[in-house]
Amino acid sequence: MIARFALSSVFVVTVSFIFYKQSKSRKEIEILRSINRRAEARNVRAQARVVREQARWGRILAGYKRNRSQIARNQAEISIDRVIAGTIREKEEIGKEYEEIETELNEITRDLKELDTEQTELLKEIQEIIQVVEEIGTEHIEISEIKVENDAMQEERVKSKADFDDLLSEFAREQKTLVRLAQERDTSIANNIRIIEMANLVSELQMFTESADQLLNVIKIFDSKTIKISLTYKKIKNRKEQATLLRLESNNNRDKSRIGREQTRIGRKQTENKRIKAETRRTQAETDSVNARIVREQEEIRKEYEEIDTEQREMIRDLEELDTEQFPREEIGMEQMEPTIMEEFYA
Repeated sequence: MIARFALSSVFVVTVSFIFYKQSKSRKEIEILRSINRRAEARNVRAQARVVREQARWGRILAGYKRNRSQIARNQAEISIDRVIAGTIREKEEIGKEYEEIETELNEITRDLKELDTEQTELLKEIQEIIQVVEEIGTEHIEISEIKVENDAMQEERVKSKADFDDLLSEFAREQKTLVRLAQERDTSIANNIRIIEMANLVSELQMFTESADQLLNVIKIFDSKTIKISLTYKKIKNRKEQATLLRLESNNNRDKSRIGREQTRIGRKQTENKRIKAETRRTQAETDSVNARIVREQEEIRKEYEEIDTEQREMIRDLEELDTEQFPREEIGMEQMEPTIMEEFYA
């Protein structure tokens, strides 16, 4: 009995110890999983922060480049604006001269119109005089003088028309000269722009030659020291390259290990996702079967309800027939009858 009790107690202790270990290992696994989840969240936040910083620096560099290009454009526009301002002043002066010529031409046309009106009036007067002379039949000398005056007026009119044609031709020549001046202005603007660009290039070349001369002088002075500096620089560079190679190898090894861990984690995630998908499919199938069963049960209940409804209607119809058979309303009188059971039911 004692041995049996000892064996049972040992068995109980071992089983309890095993359950304790399993619960402890489960708790440790849950703690490790939570730690891994927090670490993954931290890594994701850090990666997002790095991406934001990279985007910010990209925006800063883009703004710096835009500012530099804008400064260069502003400098070029300032140099071009000065030339354009001079040409605009010349254009305004030419426009003023053109307006003066137009005003003179308008005055000439107005004078010519006045002359035309005067000539028409004179012609009317001459016609009236001719009519008077024809009526009187005398004073041929006056008529001849009037004809001579009329011829002179016609000659003056022809001369004024010729002068007007000359003015029109002169105006056309002025327009051609204005067009030529505009073309010359455009060519002068282009030449001035090219001259400004060449002057800028010449100034830059002069500055470059001056800096090159200074550099040559410095190189001549420090030529002896540059060899030693280059040798030491090569040694330092070789050491730096070796250090960078070692650092790159260590980074590669660390990246390889990290990639392996990520691959294993991804594999675990994939298996877990597959398991979750299988569970969801199974639960979906169960829910579909349950829904189908519920639909079938609802259909059966509906059919039973319809059967009950039909039975109730048949019972009501039978009761009405019994009421009419037992108590005919024609014999008793509808006004003096008390309400039947079905009438109370319907009420």
